[in-house]
Amino acid sequence: MKPTIVTMICLVLLCVLSEARGRRCKKCPQYDTNQKKLCRATFATKGIIKSQRRVGDKIEYTVKPNYNFIIKLPSIVKILSPTSECGVFLSTGYEYLISGVKSRYGNTYETHNCFWNDQWIDIPANTQTELTNGKMYARFPVSTLLKSDNDVVFNIKMVAYALGVPPSST
Repeated sequence: MKPTIVTMICLVLLCVLSEARGRRCKKCPQYDTNQKKLCRATFATKGIIKSQRRVGDKIEYTVKPNYNFIIKLPSIVKILSPTSECGVFLSTGYEYLISGVKSRYGNTYETHNCFWNDQWIDIPANTQTELTNGKMYARFPVSTLLKSDNDVVFNIKMVAYALGVPPSST
């Protein structure tokens, strides 16, 4: 009887602790597609992780962008991600599609698990082609793009694509 009570108390504590940890992380919509995650971003790049270091409760990734999808990024960019369960964990030396938000003031870039962040090699070839040709952006109806101020850059990109202007390649 006593082990059962101890087990129940441990399970309750485990549930309480996991619930408390989960509240630190912003909740993402449960069934978001990668396209919707990209739609939410103000920057997206295909880039190689050159280095990483811990800065407080975040990881700072030094990234060399090879291709920019939404806005032009510097030749080397620092991207921050939380170390909590909502952060993304990228490996040095590998190429990724990284998306996130750029701060309005300064050159701070951040990402987390609510954005599309995948190793480039794991993205299907047809999706890679759609990304580099700008076709991925054209799939969203305008009504789904106008949910926040961060969508302005994305909307401009979509209009440019509709007018035949190719996406930035640097």
